[in-house]
Amino acid sequence: MTTVIIGGGITGLSAGYHIDDEVIILERDNTSLGGLCSSYHIEGDCNYYIEKFYHHLFEQDHELISLCRKLGINVERRIGTVGYSFGNKIYPLNTPLEILKYPYLTFFEKLRLAQFTLKCKRENPKKHVGETATNYIIKNNGVSTYEKFFLPLLKGKFGVDHQDISATWLISRIKLRSNRTLKGERLGYIRGGFQKLVDALANKIEKRGGEILKGIEVKEIVVENGIVKSIKTENEFIKTDKVICTSPSRTTKYFGTKKLLFQGAFCTLFSLKKKISDVYWLNIGDNLSFKALIEHTNFMPLADYGENLVYTVTYTSKPIDIEKTLNLFRYDLKKFGVEEEDILWQRTSYEMFTAPLYRRTYTYLPYKSDTKGLYFAGIFSKPNYPERSINGSIKAGKEVAELINNG
Repeated sequence: MTTVIIGGGITGLSAGYHIDDEVIILERDNTSLGGLCSSYHIEGDCNYYIEKFYHHLFEQDHELISLCRKLGINVERRIGTVGYSFGNKIYPLNTPLEILKYPYLTFFEKLRLAQFTLKCKRENPKKHVGETATNYIIKNNGVSTYEKFFLPLLKGKFGVDHQDISATWLISRIKLRSNRTLKGERLGYIRGGFQKLVDALANKIEKRGGEILKGIEVKEIVVENGIVKSIKTENEFIKTDKVICTSPSRTTKYFGTKKLLFQGAFCTLFSLKKKISDVYWLNIGDNLSFKALIEHTNFMPLADYGENLVYTVTYTSKPIDIEKTLNLFRYDLKKFGVEEEDILWQRTSYEMFTAPLYRRTYTYLPYKSDTKGLYFAGIFSKPNYPERSINGSIKAGKEVAELINNG
């Protein structure tokens, strides 16, 4: 019998690609696939696709790189520069000299910070389950470095939950981001955008006889006597005995004792007449409406797009006012020399389930639920712990597919 997959994001597409039998993928969005990896189509002289939420890949993203190779998609290795904005000034933090010039930490604090980064690279994150990031940072760097450097970043990303965030998450994130040269981070990108990956997976699924239906709202997973029987949509019942759910919002009903909290993201992509800086990834230490500024055309060639592309993003665990937040973004861009007349266009995406809230008590969910035939895979699965990624979502889709293939 056909397997039904709820959600046409990367996990759903990966599962559909790896399952041996026929599949039906039900995607709520009526225009695009890819979920958090979906793209805007910008028509014009360059006619390109660009992700709704900023994306790149890491050298250790083996599942993603391997899948791209199988699909004939070229992954380009790039260097991504990083910086820190504090006191209304941008400080590049890539070369040893740039780090030494950073004025808000003493030489001794910078030395401890460097030792801390090296320690995290060697550390087993899972040894620190139950410990907070705050405690781990202070223990290794002291209170001063925590308050001057880490605290603004943690508050910016997690808000009121920052003091309960897991040290396991922090260590994993630093390990992930510490593959560096003297010029910046070793990263990668799919030239032409991740839309190529989304399209390639969808095409492979459909060529094998699978169906991908857009604009479908799943009303209910119909269960009788603890066994999956069908999927109820607005217009029909789809008979099935196997369902893979990739939707975070449905996890609570089936994993009540392991209730997860999720974080959302409000991300605006601006096209600007001019560049802001030479930095790709700018962490914001000042109290601004956006918490990171990602200048995509400092990472990929400007000629591919014909315009300067800049993401601004803030994170939230509660609903926010879209129009008010967007106006604040535009206002705070002025602090970086961007006036209203410099903005050519903007696109905004707002999702309430972009990542689990990685508290110190966080645990990922198993693929199998207690309901026979009902599986869960996504940003809440083991490959996305303790840090979610496209690579983790591809692996989650592959692993849940293997469970079904093996009976």
